[in-house]
Amino acid sequence: MTDIRADGTADHTRHAAGDERPHPPEAVTIVVADGDPGRLAVLVRWLEADGRFDVVGQAGDATGAVETIVTTVPDVAFVDINLPAGPTATDGVAALAITHRQRPAVRLVAVAIDDDDRAYAALAAGAMGLYLWNDPVATAVDVAAGVARGESPLTAGWAGRIIDEVRWLAREPGLVPAPELTPTELEVLRRIAAGATPAAIAELHGVTVHLVGLHAGVAVTKVRRHHDDRHQLEQVRPA
Repeated sequence: MTDIRADGTADHTRHAAGDERPHPPEAVTIVVADGDPGRLAVLVRWLEADGRFDVVGQAGDATGAVETIVTTVPDVAFVDINLPAGPTATDGVAALAITHRQRPAVRLVAVAIDDDDRAYAALAAGAMGLYLWNDPVATAVDVAAGVARGESPLTAGWAGRIIDEVRWLAREPGLVPAPELTPTELEVLRRIAAGATPAAIAELHGVTVHLVGLHAGVAVTKVRRHHDDRHQLEQVRPA
């Protein structure tokens, strides 16, 4: 997995023993999968125009998304949750789940139009964050750079649903323990759910936007790991 600098670029400065010459930075590799050819072209153009990203693969259906991501193993992948079905994956959410199981190191971003329950299902499938086409604040470039740094681009809907899910899991304990979020993680989630931007939260607490994004990322990882553990347990339990 490529190391990512704070500015969102990939760090390939590690070198062979005895070779002290720094290697030039390389772009963060990205795969983009969208069922709409127009949106696909726009996403690719935005990302490639930024200069920090190298789009190494594209796909227009769910099976193509899985095959492209599994083959290229990019740093980040944008996956439309409404991808058309293919032979091995029914839609984008299924493609996210399959890809997450086969290539867990790839940082997956769900792409959607609405911040609804279906978009939230992408988190359980393995997505680290959500990019909304109609988001007036977060651009695709911002989302890609943040995810590459280990942050989670949270929408108000995702943040509120994470809080609700964690509360429900705590009240209804199962074989897999409920995720435990820290007070800081909950504070970040609550403010995002109420409509605050990471920049506004950072200014309020006198910290960096990156730190706010990392707290969101840790919260998402905890919930996502809970879903992963439940899935693994279901695979080994007798029918």
